[in-house]
Amino acid sequence: MLFSQSERKVSEKEYNHEIGYESLLADFKRYRKQCPKGVSLAKDRNSILLQFKIGDKSRSKYGCNCSFTLDGMVSALSKAHKVSESLKTFTSESEFWEWYNREIKEVGRICWKTLNH
Repeated sequence: MLFSQSERKVSEKEYNHEIGYESLLADFKRYRKQCPKGVSLAKDRNSILLQFKIGDKSRSKYGCNCSFTLDGMVSALSKAHKVSESLKTFTSESEFWEWYNREIKEVGRICWKTLNH
């Protein structure tokens, strides 16, 4: 069966997109394996979440301001290590969540790149 040139281009784009996405998924699985004990990465559409247990609550997923990209995966892994250490040091949940919002979710931070463009 012969395809027209435009049909070939569409199928090549779809194939390349699938390869790129499959590659991202493979990278994500690799980064998940590097997480510290007690904290893991989870994917939710185009975002990465941190999953961990705090206090008496069951293991839950929390936003960490990381997109589902290679840069996002590197950042999420770094944040997973920070959360793991902080879970060991904070004595109250309220202190932990205050720190988490400031350092992990980056609430209140202004992105200078966005403002300068």
